[in-house]
Amino acid sequence: MSDLLSVTIVSPDGSLGDGLATAFMIAGLDKSINMIMKMNLDFGVIFIREGNNGNNEVIASKNLEGLIVGAKHNVKFFAVK
Repeated sequence: MSDLLSVTIVSPDGSLGDGLATAFMIAGLDKSINMIMKMNLDFGVIFIREGNNGNNEVIASKNLEGLIVGAKHNVKFFAVK
């Protein structure tokens, strides 16, 4: 079990996105971000995990910053490169 509730991959290759989303769900947030940095992939990723206060925490790659609508103030972004 990992700390993640959901992983969404934004990629032009659906099979790659599906495979990576599954791998990231198993690996958890920290290991997944490390893998993304090492692979230097240029795709979008959104992680959702349960926060300490019971609210869901949304962490997304910086390249999706202008594209996520909704509660933007609750989204934490990380740079891939």
